[in-house]
Amino acid sequence: MGRYSTRSVRVSVIIPVYNGQATIGRAIDSALAQAFDGFEVIVVNDGSTDNTNQILESYGAKILVVNHQSNRGLSAARNTGVSQSRGEYLAFLDDDDIWRADKLAQTLRALDQHSEAVLCFSDFEMVEANGKQIKISSVGRPPTMEDLLSGAWPILPSAVVMKRSVFDLCGGFNQGLRWFEDTFMWLQAREHGEFVFVAEPLVIYRYADADVVARTEKYEPGRLELRRLLLERYGMRASALIASFDRGYYFTQMMKARRQLDAGDYRGAFNSLMKAAKSRPTYIIQRILRPSNVARLFRMCWGSSATRNSPQ
Repeated sequence: MGRYSTRSVRVSVIIPVYNGQATIGRAIDSALAQAFDGFEVIVVNDGSTDNTNQILESYGAKILVVNHQSNRGLSAARNTGVSQSRGEYLAFLDDDDIWRADKLAQTLRALDQHSEAVLCFSDFEMVEANGKQIKISSVGRPPTMEDLLSGAWPILPSAVVMKRSVFDLCGGFNQGLRWFEDTFMWLQAREHGEFVFVAEPLVIYRYADADVVARTEKYEPGRLELRRLLLERYGMRASALIASFDRGYYFTQMMKARRQLDAGDYRGAFNSLMKAAKSRPTYIIQRILRPSNVARLFRMCWGSSATRNSPQ
C-alpha cells in the first residue's frame, strides 16, 4: 500500500538509510509486501552519497522519500520520518534488515489483544552479511523496567511497533545519541506502560561482526553518552546496564588487541589494551597476569625493539 492511498493509515513504517544501495531495496520490498491493510512506508535518505536515491526514486508513489542533505544519524532520520507520518502506530525498519510478510499483522494483532501495551516486539533471525543464518533469538517474554535496567535486552528496532502517542511522550529518539538510541528509547517507553512480545522470528537481522565493530570503534562515543544519560535519569538503578555495555566494549577491544598482536602491530595492541583496561580495570589485570598473556606482553613491549636492534 503506497503513501498516498486514500485508505486510513494505521501504521507508519519508518526506514532510515545511509549509503544503503546494496540492501535498501530488499528492506523496502519486505515492507511493501506486508499482508496487512492500512500502512504507509516513509524512507529517510540520511545524506547518502552512493546510488541510494536513484533506488528510492524507482518506487515512485509507493513510498514517501524524505531527503537529508547531510548525514545526521539514525535518531534524527527516524524522528524526521515520524514527523512526516500519519499512523497511530510506528514501525521501524533498518535499511539492511528484512521483515517477514506477516510482521505487521502479527504485531498489531498482539497490540489489539493487549490494549494496555505501549510497544510490541518479536524474536528475529540473525544472519551474516552473506545471508547465512547464525541463530534465532529467543527472548522468551516482555521485559519489566528492572529487566531493562539490568542488562542489554534484545529488542531490535526492526522488530518494534510502538504507539505514536508514547513515542511523542518520550520526545522521539535522543538525537545526542548516534548509537544506542534504541536502548534509551525502550527504557523511556517502558516508563509509560507494558510491552508485549511475539515469540516468532518476524525479522531477518544482518549481524555486524564483533571484529568489524572493534575496528571501526563507531560505538564508543555513543556508549559514553548513554552512560551519562542513564545515570542522569535512573541513577544507580542503571549500574548493571552500564556494566553490561562496558563488558561488551571490553571484549571488542580485547578481540582487536589479539588481532593486532597476531599481525605484529604492538603499538596498536597496547592502545586497545589500555582502552579495555579503562572500561574494566580489575578484570583486565587478572587476564594480563595469566602466564600466556605475560609472554605476549613481553613480545609486545620488547620483541619489536629487539628485532629493530638486531644485526642485519
